[in-house]
Amino acid sequence: MKEGSEIYGEFTLSRIRKALKSEPLSERQIRLIRVALAVQDDTNKHSFDLRWTLPIGFQRLYFCFFAGVDRRSGALKLQAMRRATFLKRVRGSVLLGLLSLLSIGLSYGLFMGLYQLKRALGIDIFPNFHLQDLFPWIS
Repeated sequence: MKEGSEIYGEFTLSRIRKALKSEPLSERQIRLIRVALAVQDDTNKHSFDLRWTLPIGFQRLYFCFFAGVDRRSGALKLQAMRRATFLKRVRGSVLLGLLSLLSIGLSYGLFMGLYQLKRALGIDIFPNFHLQDLFPWIS
């Protein structure tokens, strides 16, 4: 009994022969086409492949159910685009977080530097109120 890939190869080869009525193929060309069509590696197989036939009277119906990872070029391009978009968003979020931390740190450093300068010059903006009253760890 022939495998599915061999049956497909023979069917496609018969259609090629019909299309090329005026120019018949050589035996070598036919053999190479048959081999190319019949080759089926493990990456082309489905994760779930269920096939059965149902005889009804003088006819047979066949049913096929396949499931697996979508490896079509359109699906692969869409998946690559989604991955790239996700990575751009992650990079943007990380960059935004780092810039936020940097700006907070610079703001804190600038504020504390100006506060120490104000103390050193003896400037009292709010009489009887000091930053040390709110934050005792500031010296």
